[in-house]
Amino acid sequence: MKNRAKLTDSLIDKLKPETSEKLVYDDQLPGLALRIQPSGVKSWTLCKRMGPRVIKKCLGHFPVIGTAEARKLALQALTTLGTDSKLSKPAPSADLTCHEIVNAYLEGYCKDHTSDSNYKNGLQGWNKHGKDLAQIRISQLTPMHVQNWVNRIGEVSESVANRRFNDFRAAVNRALKMKTVKLDQLYDGENPCENVTVFDDESRDRYLSREEWNRLLGVLEARPGDCTDAILLLFATSTRKNCVLSMEWSEIDLHARTWTIPADKNKSGKKVVKALSELALEVLERRRFKTKGSGYVFPSERSSTGYMTQLQHYWEEVRETAGLYHENPKLCVVLHDLRHTIASWLGQAGESAFVIQSILEHGNVTTSQIYTHMNRDTERDALNRVQAREAKRA
Repeated sequence: MKNRAKLTDSLIDKLKPETSEKLVYDDQLPGLALRIQPSGVKSWTLCKRMGPRVIKKCLGHFPVIGTAEARKLALQALTTLGTDSKLSKPAPSADLTCHEIVNAYLEGYCKDHTSDSNYKNGLQGWNKHGKDLAQIRISQLTPMHVQNWVNRIGEVSESVANRRFNDFRAAVNRALKMKTVKLDQLYDGENPCENVTVFDDESRDRYLSREEWNRLLGVLEARPGDCTDAILLLFATSTRKNCVLSMEWSEIDLHARTWTIPADKNKSGKKVVKALSELALEVLERRRFKTKGSGYVFPSERSSTGYMTQLQHYWEEVRETAGLYHENPKLCVVLHDLRHTIASWLGQAGESAFVIQSILEHGNVTTSQIYTHMNRDTERDALNRVQAREAKRA
């Protein structure tokens, strides 16, 4: 029996994912359904029986597309649908909205051809930042629209603005390549992503000194709990936040002292086996006692995913207490700088770029080489020593 409900935005917000994909059909419009994936992603689907087969079309993701807009899109699709229509792909050269173009890119390419984390990050990023462009038709989209959109996101985070723009540009370029959009349809016959100015993407070289880390560690030890354990594991494993927060006990081998990160969680799209340090094992032993009966190392009943997803507010509190906040974004310590810190300390200790590459799972050793020459303290000590010797000789 089909799950049915009178769908509203408030009701959908309360619906939680299950272990398998679930469809909830709309009572008001036959054929319209909300698809809820185990990951918590919610999307609108139109199901239409045509002879012996059922054709399905993804109309977009909730909450970018609300209930009222989903019903409108479903009605438009139903009224234009003929017996030979194929709903799985947009009609060639249709005057698509920006949301339809991005959705086709994410669902038709990223979902099957990139890592699961890249797909989810792209989806979450568009849901969060794409509303200003979502309903603009590609024929009406100008470079000024895109530039203003990038600038607005950049007021909050320049690096996020660059990532969102790169994703959107990739979606438009793929639509052009697949002929779902033709160049002569575009405003003035030009790609609206051309000549858009993005922010200088300077790589961050902020890392904690030993004195700063000791201050932060003192604050964390005074506030034991889930969030503190998560931050300690971020530091101890030098791994990205999403991997740590979604860590499952089935991935941990305490006897072998390893953590196997599945390919669908890893940014590179490859399975990685990481060695666990003594600090990491200490935290995990504590978590094992605390999370008995749960499959996740950081379970959460409030999260639709089943595990913790929010750490930023807590981080901002401990950062402030430890005196690590700075008005200059380049000097202010962010969570990802914990990863930089371990890499930089390894470089200072004389470890090779290949060791750092393995620990940080970099795809290219060149990326890791920056940490082998970030050792300013060591450089300064060496300069002081040689200059002191020369001073004595004089």
